[in-house]
Amino acid sequence: METSPLTENLLWIAGALVVLIAAWFYMRKILADRAERDAINHDPYSHVVNDTNYNIAREGMDGHRDEGLNQAEANEAVEDFKESVEMPTREEFHEIRKDLKK
Repeated sequence: METSPLTENLLWIAGALVVLIAAWFYMRKILADRAERDAINHDPYSHVVNDTNYNIAREGMDGHRDEGLNQAEANEAVEDFKESVEMPTREEFHEIRKDLKK
């Protein structure tokens, strides 16, 4: 009885198919784990553009958010910065830090 090449290699084809399916599921698991890890490690502050170079017209650049604050107002400004995704400029940071020490 003569057998066809397909039936002779059926075991190899089935094995290759099992390996491909396992690789597909493993790749999906890797991508899901990576997406979960990226969501956990996402820091919105890391995507802030340095506004002193790129956004000169932004309020706060000329001292609106930090000039003449008492300690209570400085604490309120710090809370506002924590709640928003905005970062203070270097000058604002140091000025508010000085106001907190009053």
